[in-house]
Amino acid sequence: MIDETRWRRFSFYEQMGNIASELSRAAGFEKKKDEKQTRSALWRLLELVDLTIEDPKNISRLRELCRFKEVLADWHCGTGVYTANPDSLKKYAMDFALLARKGSTGMNSNRNV
Repeated sequence: MIDETRWRRFSFYEQMGNIASELSRAAGFEKKKDEKQTRSALWRLLELVDLTIEDPKNISRLRELCRFKEVLADWHCGTGVYTANPDSLKKYAMDFALLARKGSTGMNSNRNV
């Protein structure tokens, strides 16, 4: 379990970059048909999304983040309401990671974490 205070020190872009990384791990385990590791990575992924949703600096992105979580859950449960797949979800989250790398600060960023 990640420390909520530490998580909030990351910019929104950095948070999404970490989410993209965990999503890649989950997709990799899924591809290897390792159900235990896939489940573990998915729980961690959802924990990170929840922490991002709960972070006050992200209030203006709340609707987008909640929809992202909904799409993640749909992918994992396979209900087919959305047509998202691991690659499209990773691309979405990774775009934010690239912004963080380029030095975009996002809202209330603290780069010295």
